[in-house]
Amino acid sequence: RLMGAPAEQPLAPSPCPVCRYDYGAMTIGDALRIVREGTPAVRAHLEGGSPLLRRRPAPGVWSPLEYGAHLRDVVVAQRERVILALLEDAPHFAPLHRDERVSLLRYNEDDPGGVSAALTIGAGLLERLGRSLTGSQLARTCTYDPPQPTAVDVGWVFVHTAHEMHHHLGDIVHGLSSPVAGAE
Repeated sequence: RLMGAPAEQPLAPSPCPVCRYDYGAMTIGDALRIVREGTPAVRAHLEGGSPLLRRRPAPGVWSPLEYGAHLRDVVVAQRERVILALLEDAPHFAPLHRDERVSLLRYNEDDPGGVSAALTIGAGLLERLGRSLTGSQLARTCTYDPPQPTAVDVGWVFVHTAHEMHHHLGDIVHGLSSPVAGAE
């Protein structure tokens, strides 16, 4: 697939019912732009000094810092997955265990500046890799396991990563603007 060809979206509803991200309308170039432009926006929110940065706006909802740390780990993991798909035929990707990571790795105790810096580096490396790939490399097959094993192509991995960036930037903004539960 070429940089301008829309990606297939076998694992996610399109458009996303929450953020309206439309997998079917995204090209690889669009996805790389969303990651590139979303990263400094996330960074600005994480480094803005908000007292709400570590607050969970509701039970079961991550804090803005936890969403930022999740994005940091996503861009790093997705780059490694793409590299694996370029080196091996049809690899299966291990789950990220996103919910378990939040508590296991104590995301809410992370330094916001460190999270931002690592996100910036990881996103830059992911974008650089994406821009270097040929159509045949973007078409290589890999398998996402959750919620069930599904074959996708490398291009879809980039488009899915852009959805993560777009969606969770919205979660961060919402978390920083949500009133404290029970406050008037």
